[in-house]
Amino acid sequence: MIDTIQKYIIFLLVTFSFIGKANAAVEIEIPMLSYHIDDSATYTDAPNKIDDDAVWVLNPGVILGYDFRESVDDEGGSFLIKGGFLQDCGDETALLAAVGGRYRKKATNQTSIDLNGYVVVANAENQFDSNPPPGLPAHLQNQRSRETTVLPIANLGFNYHLKSQKTLGFTLSYVPENTAIAATSGTDLLFLTVNHQF
Repeated sequence: MIDTIQKYIIFLLVTFSFIGKANAAVEIEIPMLSYHIDDSATYTDAPNKIDDDAVWVLNPGVILGYDFRESVDDEGGSFLIKGGFLQDCGDETALLAAVGGRYRKKATNQTSIDLNGYVVVANAENQFDSNPPPGLPAHLQNQRSRETTVLPIANLGFNYHLKSQKTLGFTLSYVPENTAIAATSGTDLLFLTVNHQF
């Protein structure tokens, strides 16, 4: 399944790389960290945790995407595709492919706010160690493997518009709990990413 998702992500990125600059804005996102909303349901052995309880965890990775608007300065709705990876709280690689939409509103001449919604296909480990997460289906308990699941994700983006038709910004994403994969099995999450669009 991992090979299939990797091939799908590569196919999407290669296919859309042939689209001219006038038809899509390329976006690079760097996942930074996650915040676990329920601090009693964290993976306390997280290798990249910032605090002792692993409420805050570093999640490095790279996500590439296309925003189908003619210019990064255009307001209104647009279609999005994204694909990439990040290290989950167990420092395991989670693969992601997403489709969705964005509504951009200029706040000033140099700033804008994005409201984004995605359907994400995620492939990741179903548990971090021999202790299965709460709610893991019985047939998966004590059987570490990779699972694929679909997640709805919503995020709010804040952008600074450069004079060169580029943006620098960050997004704050809400990811609901999903027991199919360990990365989202304990609690709802907030993710912070930084991004560059051109």
